[in-house]
Amino acid sequence: MSEDDNDCKNALHWACKGGHESMWECVLKQYGKSIRRVKIRLLIDAAFGGKKDLCEFLICIGANASGHIKGNSVLHFAVLGGDMNVVKYLLSQDNIDINCWGEAGMTPLMTSAMHGRRELFDFLVRMGANVSLVDDGGDNILHYASAYDESEIVRYIISEHIVDINSRGENGTTPLMTAAFHGHIAVLDLLVRNGGRTDIVDDNGRNILHWASSGGHLKTVKHILSQRLADINARDNNGETAAMIAKRERKSKVFQFLVSKGCLVK
Repeated sequence: MSEDDNDCKNALHWACKGGHESMWECVLKQYGKSIRRVKIRLLIDAAFGGKKDLCEFLICIGANASGHIKGNSVLHFAVLGGDMNVVKYLLSQDNIDINCWGEAGMTPLMTSAMHGRRELFDFLVRMGANVSLVDDGGDNILHYASAYDESEIVRYIISEHIVDINSRGENGTTPLMTAAFHGHIAVLDLLVRNGGRTDIVDDNGRNILHWASSGGHLKTVKHILSQRLADINARDNNGETAAMIAKRERKSKVFQFLVSKGCLVK
């Protein structure tokens, strides 16, 4: 299927030009696909799988490059798949929005941040992706990179001053709180070294120790206390300490450790 003629046209181009559905069926069989499947599903499979030639063919025969499945666009799946050539091709189509909304309001740039696609992240920014957008909960690209332990992208976002390091997301959480909740110590330290404020609390009055305890990450809890980043007996708006939250969330190891260090439980 990849052999080209003298005009650099392969079988996909000629099948598309001919306009015969029987030929389309024949071509797709070479990929283990059937034309009877919804074209948008075929296109998403091709985009995720990094098959640029198949993407071109499917769009040529009528697949909607701006279509969505389960809230996510073809571009989201292409970014998730990580193939630069597919992403470039899709963005060359007039009907593709680089800032299109996906599930929960996630943009393709957020997808690249959460999955550590640094090259694609840089490319999307150069192509005009809006770095200030937030998802339905208010989280931005730094929240996403922090949640998924993508230190390189976190470092890049910080160095380029792309978003406020202490920006507020869902329920007033900062990227630092997100990193603490997910137990990403390296990202947490990176944020702190570059101005991430440890004294901030979210809309419920919780600090990074509350969040680390809620996530059940003992190493992160120990690290926060060893670095004196939070008061062990700080209480949230409901009067709960980190130990109380750990007990309620059934994070027994965290609870036992905090109690051993004198954290109040009443």
